[in-house]
Amino acid sequence: MIRALVLEKSPFISDFLQDTFSLIACSNYDDAKRKIERFKPDIVVIDENFDKAGLLDFCLELKNLFGLPVFLIANFYSTLDMTLFQNIGVDVIVKPFTKDELLEKLSGKEEKKEPVSFVPAEIMESLKPYIQDEIRKEVKTLFKKLTEVVESKYA
Repeated sequence: MIRALVLEKSPFISDFLQDTFSLIACSNYDDAKRKIERFKPDIVVIDENFDKAGLLDFCLELKNLFGLPVFLIANFYSTLDMTLFQNIGVDVIVKPFTKDELLEKLSGKEEKKEPVSFVPAEIMESLKPYIQDEIRKEVKTLFKKLTEVVESKYA
């Protein structure tokens, strides 16, 4: 059974997870760090409403110190900048969702989306009449770098 450390104000997430995960509840960030060291959870799930002050720093600390997968449950109209969290490796799950969707994402069973495939040579050929040679060379270089990043991420 997956051990999940849950930081939330109301039992919304816990209610969804109680039958499938072994739950460890926390009252604040310091309590969470102590319980991580003591109970060694498999994942950390944080409701954005738990405590927004210091949330990004806390998530970064979790990733750096403990190397744990961190999931942030965010409101649809959240005021948080989700890209900041995603850039440090936090998986953001936006409400609303079903119980099954949440369980699937937290257990890592969601279907991985394959990258959109494209052929840079074909794209370049279609753009050829519209761009100058030096711009075409730059775009070709960018496509090459993009292809390398996509291949390394989804390989």
